[in-house]
Amino acid sequence: MTKKWAVCLSIIILVINFIPNLMQGPKVL
Repeated sequence: MTKKWAVCLSIIILVINFIPNLMQGPKVL
């Protein structure tokens, strides 16, 4: 359970950090 939650939290943090970069960055994609 704890490993599963740790993986979920890390993925959520990565997504939260990644989305603003997409918003601010040049829209090449």
